[in-house]
Amino acid sequence: MTIWRAVNAQDLIDSLITIIIPIILTYASVHLIFDNKLTIGSMLLFLSIFHFFISPVLSLCDFGLKLNQNLKNLSLVSYTINL
Repeated sequence: MTIWRAVNAQDLIDSLITIIIPIILTYASVHLIFDNKLTIGSMLLFLSIFHFFISPVLSLCDFGLKLNQNLKNLSLVSYTINL
């Protein structure tokens, strides 16, 4: 897998987690609110906590994805300095 395919896959996962899943959660929450099984405050709290936990995970995944590229760039800079 090339780095560009990995970046595109990472972008797809990021958009899925940050955009699609909260929409699905909101849709499901609305049905639970209409059935009086969930309050609006609980829904907002859950969506906030979801974003609070997912944001650091996405940052770590992004760091891990770019780690090899950054190490390669560091070795190239080190090689250039040692010339």
